[in-house]
Amino acid sequence: MPSYLDERERSTQRPDALMGDETPSTPTTLKTGGEAPGVDNPNEVPVMPSFVDELWGEDTTTAYSSSSAWSSKCTASNLPARSRNFGDLYSWVGSLFERRHQKRAERTFIKDYEEAVDGVNSQQGIYGVFSSDDPREIDKICGVVLICARSPDVKIQAKAFKFITELFIMFPSKFRSAFGGLLDRRKEISDVFILSWKRPGIEYSFDWLLWYNLASRCLTSQQNMYIEAATRTAFDYNGTVDFPRFEGLLSSSMQPICFLHSNFSRNIGLMVASKYVCGLKGSMIPLSLIWRKD
Repeated sequence: MPSYLDERERSTQRPDALMGDETPSTPTTLKTGGEAPGVDNPNEVPVMPSFVDELWGEDTTTAYSSSSAWSSKCTASNLPARSRNFGDLYSWVGSLFERRHQKRAERTFIKDYEEAVDGVNSQQGIYGVFSSDDPREIDKICGVVLICARSPDVKIQAKAFKFITELFIMFPSKFRSAFGGLLDRRKEISDVFILSWKRPGIEYSFDWLLWYNLASRCLTSQQNMYIEAATRTAFDYNGTVDFPRFEGLLSSSMQPICFLHSNFSRNIGLMVASKYVCGLKGSMIPLSLIWRKD
């Protein structure tokens, strides 16, 4: 007959010990595999993965992405704590400096453009400066003319093209040297620079196309009869030039350079020839007397 002590021991035994298991389980079980507690294991307590990661990875550092606040570039903002604050500061200062530098460049360009337009409109000293031997002043004149040649105003462009043509006629050798040297220092190709003058979607007048084609032939790097004839012919600033002096230039101007008008090349030749005959300093024959649009 069982004693009172035996009955008390059996009543204090756990359910799993009564089922025959020799090793009793703990009251609660922690699982990190993401398994949900089941009905068969009512004493199982689920643990969040973040909690387990914190327990096992307390010595790891948090990696911040480059898209964090105040950071738009690769700086020290990916580092924790104080280093990240310095990275944010450097990134902000760099962006501020970049914006101010861009605004300053825009203001400088606007100022240079306004001065260039005033110089082309007033026409003060352009021919006199170009006839001098001061390379700095000649570079300034070339820069002024090239700025206006890229103007969004077609009237300013036409004036710049006219200056380019007349300077080429008056000083062919110095013109090629001055404009070519300026474009080389700017690392620009003359033929590509010329193409930037003509913008798509704009209907240009016949007068604009006339000066555009003349200026293009003066600045092009390709050899042609027009440039060779003009280079061989020196212009006398104080007088006129006889017909044999510009006969080669007149014949070279007859090359077809535009398909808009049947007499386009002939009219160019007559206009250039009138500049040589009359000169630019004395009284000139009105171009309307020899300009024909028929």
